[in-house]
Amino acid sequence: GAKQEPERRVDPTDGKAYTKQEFEECYGGLDEWDKAKRVGKQVLPPEDEQLRKDPSDGRCYTKADFVECYGGTAEWDKAEIVMEMEMEERRIDPADGKLYTKQDFMDCYGGTAEWDSAKKEESPPPPPQQQQQQQRNKSPTPARKEQKKQLPTDEEISGMCQERQDARGKRDYKKADKIKAELRGMGIKLDDDVRRW
Repeated sequence: GAKQEPERRVDPTDGKAYTKQEFEECYGGLDEWDKAKRVGKQVLPPEDEQLRKDPSDGRCYTKADFVECYGGTAEWDKAEIVMEMEMEERRIDPADGKLYTKQDFMDCYGGTAEWDSAKKEESPPPPPQQQQQQQRNKSPTPARKEQKKQLPTDEEISGMCQERQDARGKRDYKKADKIKAELRGMGIKLDDDVRRW
């Protein structure tokens, strides 16, 4: 029969799951183990069913997404396992037939109308073998955005670019990145070196 993996529990200091022996080695006792939360139904799900958090954007991705984005598993191995394994609900975007989370829909469309009308995921998505390499270019909703939303006028784009430059000048990089992401969501790529779009 299948070998039962040892029980793991979540260490609140880093959000990762460890065995009883690892807790004992780390803390020199089992007090922390006794207080720690159990992982799911005693064992972690197989890696291909896990979601892990990418520290670069704080979002959760599958192992296939990590490999596709980074070209290997080093970042996956270091990433925090997300314990809510009910897998965030994803729905099919008719624009490209792919599955996205509600947050992805909102980032892309600026609202929930498209999410509300989208079809629910019926079965687990197939492994993303033949997806284009640029699939997750640090953005969870890549090229699909280009067919969506009406493009803004040149004046609106210039205004957003100026707003972003002002934010960068004030070292408000969070705001600057948000504006850049919005522009990217409209299919507009910024080139900071020549300040062009």
